[in-house]
Amino acid sequence: MAARFSPGGALRLGTALPLLLAASACVTATPASAAQSVAYLDGKEVWVANLDGSSKTRLSTGQGDWTAVAQNDNGWIVGVQLEAGKIAQLSRFTVWNPQGQIVNQGPLTSKNAGASAAYPLGLNITASGGTLVYGYSEYTYGYPVGTLVKGFFVLPSSTKTVTPPLSVGSAQYLTLGPNDRVVGSTSETSIGIQGAGGLGVTAFQPSQFFSAPFEIWGVDTSGDGTVVATSLYDNSAGSGTAGPKHVHFTKWVDFGGTVILDDCFLDQAGTARDTHGTVSTDGTRVAWEGLGGVKVAGAPSFTSAGPPTCNLSSPPVTISATGTYPSLGGFDLNAYVAANAPAAGGGGAAGGGTGGTGAPAGGGTGSPATPALTATLKSAPKLSTLTSKTTVVSVKLTASATGEAKVELKIPPKNLGLKGRNPITLAAGKAKVTAGQQKTVKLKPTSRARTLRKKLKGKKATLRVKIGALTSESTIKLG
Repeated sequence: MAARFSPGGALRLGTALPLLLAASACVTATPASAAQSVAYLDGKEVWVANLDGSSKTRLSTGQGDWTAVAQNDNGWIVGVQLEAGKIAQLSRFTVWNPQGQIVNQGPLTSKNAGASAAYPLGLNITASGGTLVYGYSEYTYGYPVGTLVKGFFVLPSSTKTVTPPLSVGSAQYLTLGPNDRVVGSTSETSIGIQGAGGLGVTAFQPSQFFSAPFEIWGVDTSGDGTVVATSLYDNSAGSGTAGPKHVHFTKWVDFGGTVILDDCFLDQAGTARDTHGTVSTDGTRVAWEGLGGVKVAGAPSFTSAGPPTCNLSSPPVTISATGTYPSLGGFDLNAYVAANAPAAGGGGAAGGGTGGTGAPAGGGTGSPATPALTATLKSAPKLSTLTSKTTVVSVKLTASATGEAKVELKIPPKNLGLKGRNPITLAAGKAKVTAGQQKTVKLKPTSRARTLRKKLKGKKATLRVKIGALTSESTIKLG
């Protein structure tokens, strides 16, 4: 892999092609606030967490079939559901407003119901929450030649019935930049910016170029469009998306301009698996999905002719060791938790566990810290207890809120040498708890725990507790 982007290098950025913008005033309009949270998938559910991982909550309600999520700079979140084994045309979407309320649900439709379709290939929602934008690829079989169409769909978020969306060509893996202009891949190796005039505009001006064997499969920008995260995969020897994955960051002097200040790879290792890069509204925070789950860090320290490998301005914080598809945006989780506390005086940010270690990465709202939800085991469960049909696992819980506590003991398949991403539930239970008082919650082992008995000894599992909008995670070692 080339170590640096430069004219004639193995990976090249187009810095000499001007972008013809209709109105310079539109280009400079940017959101005022910094990112407050990261939305992501975990266990095929939609989650939102603070940037330091100290508070997290699940927005979805346990369906377990969520496949994509995105949030915008104003805090609107859209998630996509599709049951395993179903075609893309059966996808459905849900939109949450910045207060965390479901305001719209409907079918995520395609233009050609009879085509073999793949979508969403990139997903976003406009600043007002009124329109969904998502990339697609549709192949229509024909003899002797079929037809492949690529581009993006535009669909009102108020859609309730199967209604064909507006189909716009020229971009697939996409995001929305300033003034809801699409920024996306106009080919496997190039990124373009949509011309001014609305989401239906088909003209895209070249912005950034990469060279084979790298191919684009994700794009995100800061609120002003000057920091771009591009997710790439190395298609050497036809490896496709199974090849090494990389996240690349670029700092432009201005949105739609021609001058790059700096660019770098997050990780240049040949076995890299970093993907789904995302940038905060103000460009000071970045997040991505890697081998260790969803991580948030300070943005690269961009300098003219900086190093080829990103020098992050603050170290990564793991938000979820099993999380995927992160998306930074303006959802105010502290406000949501406070508004949805189970009882008066019980509001607080969820704490502990996998995301609570280390100093905060910054970029928060400035809201005062709230009590953490804590959960501890009496002792690591013995295998004889965890895998019995008649016994239970006792969890000693001290909560900062009053309500029904739902407790699960889960383990990532990779901890057992198994394939798959969805955590395996070993035991689950629930009980009424009172803020500030200790409560013992009894968890019933699952049949899956019994079948995996020989693999569990000494392995690390996650204890997850949820009370209303509060969630806590902690890691334990199985006895």
